[in-house]
Parts: sequence; C-alpha cells; structure tokens
Amino acid sequence: MSGTEEILAALKLDGLADVTRAVHFNGSVHHLDASFVVLVGTPSVEAIAHIAAANPQTQLGLIVPLKAGRDEKHRAAASGVFSEAARDVLENSSAVYLGPKIASAAAFKVIEEAMWGTNTMIARETYMLAAKNGVDLNLLYDALANGAAGSQAFRDLWPHLLEGNTFQADAQLARAHEALSAGLELAGNEVFYAPLMGLAKQEGVTPMSGVRPAVKSSVNLEDIAPEEPNKVGFVGLGAMGRPMSLGMQPRQQIIDSSPS
Repeated sequence: MSGTEEILAALKLDGLADVTRAVHFNGSVHHLDASFVVLVGTPSVEAIAHIAAANPQTQLGLIVPLKAGRDEKHRAAASGVFSEAARDVLENSSAVYLGPKIASAAAFKVIEEAMWGTNTMIARETYMLAAKNGVDLNLLYDALANGAAGSQAFRDLWPHLLEGNTFQADAQLARAHEALSAGLELAGNEVFYAPLMGLAKQEGVTPMSGVRPAVKSSVNLEDIAPEEPNKVGFVGLGAMGRPMSLGMQPRQQIIDSSPS
C-alpha cells in the first residue's frame, strides 16, 4: 500500500482512488494530465496556488491530513473542486470540506497548528507559574484538563513536564515554534497583525531543559512588601512586560522585573 493509499484509508477515503485521480504531494508536482485531480498531502498555501495556476486544464481538489484530536481519530481538511463521485466519497469520510477555494485546506492546517502552538506556550508558562507558587501540579493537571482551560496542547505538554521528560517537552516546544513561524508567515502574506503569535513564538526560545523553576512551598501574604503607591511591579509578563519594567527601573519605580 502506497503512502497516499494509507492516508486515504485512515481517513475512510480509500474509495476515492476508484473515482478520481489521487496524487500524493511530495513537493514536486508540476503537470497534471487529468480533468479532475485530488492532491493529498501538506503543501503550503503558496505551493498549492502555484500548482493550480500551472494546471488551468485541471479541476483541482486538496486533502490535507490534520493532527489527531483528543479521541485520536484521523482528521483532514478538504478544499477545491471535486467530481460528483468524489464528493460522495468525501461526504462519508472524516474529512471536513471547506469550500471551493483550493488553498483553504492548506491555510486551515497552518491556522490550526498556530493555535496549537500558542496554546502550547501558554501551557508552558502556566506550568512555570504554578511550579513557582508551590501548587500541586498533578492535582492542577487533573483539574485543568477537564475544565474550560484545558486544550489539546495542554494535554500534550503537561504529562511530559510532570514526568520530568524535558526531551519530549522540548520536542513539542520546537514543533510549536515551527507552527507559529508558519502562522506568522501566513499572517505576513495577508498583511495581518498577529501579536499573540509573535509573543508566543518568543516564549519558546528557551527550552524546558534549560529552565529550573524555584518552587515555593506556599505563598505567605506576610512576606509581601508593604504598599508603596509610587512603585509598580511587573512579574511574569515575559516579552510584553519586561521592556516596560526596564524602562521604569532607572526612575526607581520598579520593585520586581522578573522576566519569567
């Protein structure tokens, strides 16, 4: 079974090759010699647009495999033009059709993974915050995983952190960094400002293996410094708060400018 056949079978699209020509995208698709062709793979938005422009004689469809969800089921996004028989197969599969614009499925994958990447960085930062404040991390994981704050990225990352497996945690952070880079590139092409993606990407520069949070057993309110109305503290705001704090520090208005 070829790579394309395996992907289609996992998506319950194994009947697609019987009704239309399915071509695996490997980065080198040039001339398509059929009226209807379905590309299967993960081309960039630019690549799929180039293929479509180079083959005006072909009605082109696209199927992009996606990351498995919480139930571990295979997923895919589909877009473009499909023959009537191919549409029938598509409707009975786990692929979601996003409309006739050929690049939609490719853009969807970038957007979804950029969101996953942002959530990964949020999960990392909240782990550090909880660890520094002496919170029971295992209990917190159980509470958050089943609550409104839970996300797939959180459920992917925290088990590695709880087990002390910084290698796997860093591997996820690296994938998140790549996903955010792709998201920012897509945003740049559309002249779209994405500040949260930028901040999240910056958060992933330091690997978890290089971070050792100083864990507190508890927070004692009596240890907090007395109020000083003329001073402002920036704690844990990362890339956003640190430049602000450093700008105020020369004026003796800062009581804490911790970057973490």
